[in-house]
Amino acid sequence: MNTITVSLLITAIRNAESLAELQQMVGPCNQEQEKAERRMSQIDNIWNSCNGDLDSLSAFTKLRYDQLMIEQNEFENKYC
Repeated sequence: MNTITVSLLITAIRNAESLAELQQMVGPCNQEQEKAERRMSQIDNIWNSCNGDLDSLSAFTKLRYDQLMIEQNEFENKYC
């Protein structure tokens, strides 16, 4: 595991060209990480329940799946 010193953190903040770049360097807080893990679990559960055939889902479940995917993509675009 790498040790992050105050000096390295200040240098990273100064060198970041945008907030998005800084967020990507720092990563999500524990609460956001836990939300992402729960979201991925829900996505997996929906996927497994329909054996990958999203067309077989009810309209409500499909809407929920789509919303979870949007949220997960936003999380990954921000931090990955």
